[in-house]
Amino acid sequence: EIIQVGIIDALEAIKNTQNIELPEASKDILSYLSLHKMEVAKQFVYLIPAGLASVFILITYMTDRMKPLIKENTIIIREYKLPDNLVWFLILGGFLILTPYEPLKYISYNILIIFGFLYFFQGIQVVNKGFERFQVSIFFRMLFLIFIFMYFTVFVALIVLIGLFSIWYKPKW
Repeated sequence: EIIQVGIIDALEAIKNTQNIELPEASKDILSYLSLHKMEVAKQFVYLIPAGLASVFILITYMTDRMKPLIKENTIIIREYKLPDNLVWFLILGGFLILTPYEPLKYISYNILIIFGFLYFFQGIQVVNKGFERFQVSIFFRMLFLIFIFMYFTVFVALIVLIGLFSIWYKPKW
């Protein structure tokens, strides 16, 4: 409840800065946020577990990538692959959205965010394997990653789907 009050206060502060010239799309977003501030604050609070889990997953993934294995004077970077049975949690989360019971909907949102984040990393691994197979230079790989994060929504969803479908289409890991 304290967090909701803080979010509502932040939305009020944003609303009170009307003398700043904003693009039309930003005005629409701000007007929506000011009209639905209680609902936005509630959704933010209910999605905190997914945010915390995503930060934990990101830290774990990055520390795992930074720790290569050394065998016989060669550096081996481990491949990232989720167990195939984890897809059932993602499917369960997808079906829980359809329930009219609101707490189950927020549980499904959290499940979809967490497992979408996990499958994003698996999709990045599959794309990286494709780059290695076709011997794409590191410059174009970095350009591709920058492009993904510039057009975040579309391409991140595409990478998540690549990671998800790599369960059935087994690339050579």
